[in-house]
Amino acid sequence: MSLLRNVHTMKWFLELSLVLFLPSLVISLPKGFIAQVVTSTPAVSGIFAPNPRKNGKPMLLLIQKEGKVKVLEDPDESPDSEVIFDLSGYMCTETERGLHSITIHPDFESNLYVYLYYTKFKEGCLTEDLENGPWNVLTRFTMDIQTLTLDYDSREEIWRGASTHDAIHNGGGILFGNDGKLYLTTGDSGTQDNAQDLKTVHGSIIRLNEDGSIPNDNPFLNGFEPYDCVKSEGKVPSNVTADNAVCAEIFAYGLRNPFRVAVDPSEKEKVCFVISDVGARVWEELSYAGTDYSGRNYGYKTFESEMVAAVGRSPQRFLQINFFA
Repeated sequence: MSLLRNVHTMKWFLELSLVLFLPSLVISLPKGFIAQVVTSTPAVSGIFAPNPRKNGKPMLLLIQKEGKVKVLEDPDESPDSEVIFDLSGYMCTETERGLHSITIHPDFESNLYVYLYYTKFKEGCLTEDLENGPWNVLTRFTMDIQTLTLDYDSREEIWRGASTHDAIHNGGGILFGNDGKLYLTTGDSGTQDNAQDLKTVHGSIIRLNEDGSIPNDNPFLNGFEPYDCVKSEGKVPSNVTADNAVCAEIFAYGLRNPFRVAVDPSEKEKVCFVISDVGARVWEELSYAGTDYSGRNYGYKTFESEMVAAVGRSPQRFLQINFFA
């Protein structure tokens, strides 16, 4: 796990520098922040992994929104990359849809599992359709130990979100916490009320076991009427009327467009990561998430960081503003 820890450290500094310290922006920093250019390298989405055909030497797996997965086998020596997988024929990619994120299993060296989070193709790739839009899915693939390619036939779709209402606010980061659980973020799909609705997986942090099943210690189980919403189109079944019905895979909610996540490398004992939630009006919000924030309501659409975003509306329970930029 030391390799992943180093990767998360690099990703942490890269993402914070890109969000906060872009030289083209004039930013008034909150108290306690400093501005420091860490790198001028263009941003990429990817993760380091041990190379199974080079005795575990780190390789870099990169993704492109349009669906390509590439590998740099010697990222310290050469920028040359090779396409090892192409999902472009299986996705919707208009606007903010596409291949969102990639991660590997903590035991990648033994099982060669690669996880991709993307907008699965649905005929027409409908936009502005509340019921029939495509879904964002989390799919597990197995890497070929000799060629490093991912075989589409090896796929296991382990989780599927709700039908997307629009082609904006679709996704979405994925990571493994040091508790061995998968965390992924979902946008509100362009419908603000989704963020405060525990009966849909939109606008949330989702927590899953490695196979997509629901952990028995997720926060919205005891005292609620929980449903495995992957079995009912990403939302509580329509015939359920209980006020306390929830999607059991939800770990936290109240998010608008949590586009990226990054692990806090300084935390060794519990899960801690930062969400980059794209703002609507004023704030680009960074919020802590993880063990200490289980069941948290991040406030949208009533709040955007400390700013009241929707006058006259009250957020649901569990609200706490904890970190912003």
